[in-house]
Amino acid sequence: MLKSPFKFLDPYQPEDKDLFFGRSTEISVLRELLNSSNLILIYGKSGTGKTSLIKGGLSQKLTFHDWLPVTIRRNEHILTSLCNEFRNLIPGDSQIEEDPVECLNRIYNYYLRPIYLIFDQFEEIFTNKSLAAQESSGQLAIKAEEERAAFFKVIKTILDTDIPTKILFCIREEYIAQLYTYEDESYLPNLFDFRLRIEPMTRKDVEEVVEKTFLAFNIRNSIPVSKIIENLLTGGAERQLAYLQVYLDNLWRDSYAVDHGDGEWYGRNIPEVTISEGTFTQVGQVSDVLKRYFTKKKAEIRALLQNGPAQEFSDADWEGFEQQFYSNFITQQGTKQPVKYTVNDGNMIRLEMGNFEEAEMVSHYVNELESARIIRKEASFLELAHDSLATIVQEGLTAEQVLIRNIEQSILSNYQIFQESNSGFLSAGFIEIYERYKSKMEFEKPVLDYIEFSRDDNDKKVTELQTALLSSEKRKKRAYILGLLCLGFLIAAIIFGGKFYKNKADLQEALALQKEITVLLEKEKQQNLNNYNKQIEISQKLKVANDLALSSADSLERTLYLVRSAQARAAQSDSRRISEEVKKYMRAADKMHALDNHELERAILVNAARKYPLNKEIRNKIKDNATLETRSDL
Repeated sequence: MLKSPFKFLDPYQPEDKDLFFGRSTEISVLRELLNSSNLILIYGKSGTGKTSLIKGGLSQKLTFHDWLPVTIRRNEHILTSLCNEFRNLIPGDSQIEEDPVECLNRIYNYYLRPIYLIFDQFEEIFTNKSLAAQESSGQLAIKAEEERAAFFKVIKTILDTDIPTKILFCIREEYIAQLYTYEDESYLPNLFDFRLRIEPMTRKDVEEVVEKTFLAFNIRNSIPVSKIIENLLTGGAERQLAYLQVYLDNLWRDSYAVDHGDGEWYGRNIPEVTISEGTFTQVGQVSDVLKRYFTKKKAEIRALLQNGPAQEFSDADWEGFEQQFYSNFITQQGTKQPVKYTVNDGNMIRLEMGNFEEAEMVSHYVNELESARIIRKEASFLELAHDSLATIVQEGLTAEQVLIRNIEQSILSNYQIFQESNSGFLSAGFIEIYERYKSKMEFEKPVLDYIEFSRDDNDKKVTELQTALLSSEKRKKRAYILGLLCLGFLIAAIIFGGKFYKNKADLQEALALQKEITVLLEKEKQQNLNNYNKQIEISQKLKVANDLALSSADSLERTLYLVRSAQARAAQSDSRRISEEVKKYMRAADKMHALDNHELERAILVNAARKYPLNKEIRNKIKDNATLETRSDL
């Protein structure tokens, strides 16, 4: 692949400091923060260039002797990765201590430079599964909460020492809230005191990047540079710097092909290229430049491998392979996720994920993706080159994969609410859907326990409902039988006691009374029957709704919407009913107060308070009423 002077999807490194443009203000602010504190939090949206700012930008303010930058990613375990980086800093010393603080002390004594621990893509401590879990069918080697707690305690210990050390956390801003747990005295109480948000670039910043990059890379243009800048801003390149790099890289490559053909260039001097109107039009818009590049490279690699290791693959086989392959490289939140790999004796790459039988084809596929700069290969794991690619991969998932991810995310969200409020179990319908796809999902043990708690809670509710319905039906039958018995006794009394009536008018009055009682009992019977039928109808509707949810996973969102709407309407109805009943109590109490019947007024308010203990209007009425001096019965 033709060598390009652009970084493409790779972050800038200290050696690129002379080519890093457009962030002079942020670099100065970061330097001032580091002069004021040993703990800095750097955050911003994905793609704003946080990593490049630290590595490429901060290098402009610090000389070689001013710092020893050490970049740490979570990988399998954050503390394990930290110790591994420490070991790599002292070559040949395999006896280096396991204690991170002791390691740090030896490193400083070895280099005699302030140590900058840069925890890059720090959100991985919250989003990524343990890589070891991919070897053991979802059984995590450690609990994520314990890992995080142990890590922050180690950082606190490091900051409490006198070893010249700076800690920089580089994190996507949507995960900042999850850091609040570790802001207390036992961890890092000053975690948020010195922080820097990386904003999208301004127009002036983008102009600086384009003009200085063109000058540094010997790029000429036969079209106004403002036209290129407008295209960048229209496509959102100021918010997503990966688009800026990929777009300029494509412009350079196409211009190089026009000016110099397919031949590679060598040496330190970059050959001059000219961006023409034709090249500008051919590259197209910025907004989908990365997606077009990704799609193009996948097609090229597919054509290459179908003439080699994958020649037996049908189109359906290939599509299934790609969907399975890429889905393992993104998290439930749509960010990139590392995948562990090993290399066998035949120099073939083996991915520790999925079920790939064609090892040779997988190895070739990974190598081609790395050459295309789509996959980045580290010492023990592979990952997508940028979160922007993770977003594109997520858009290409199948309907079932999207559904499974939505189910996973919903379960995790409900679990988080449960942790905070100790309430909010999963519904029976949701658990049924989970059962259908659980073989394709992985959760930590606390979440699996939560699912089981939800199942037990639903079983308990079903039993209680069945018991309540049975008890209600028995009460209604008893009331109906009792009413019939009373009616029978009344009729018998009238028939056999007619001789005691003084005249015919008395008998007619008794018969009229009998008829009235019969009508009332019939109405009560009908009302009880209607209530019973209504309960049966509600149960049937709930069963139908549940069956619909289970019969089609695609109707999940609609079902949830209908249930929530029904719950909201029921809550509003209850609120109105309670409000009306409270008003009745208040009017009755006011009437008794006007009649100076304070004892009855008191009884009314006490009964109201017992029935609606949380109603502020009733409580305030009792509090303001001077006649209710003692309220022990409330």
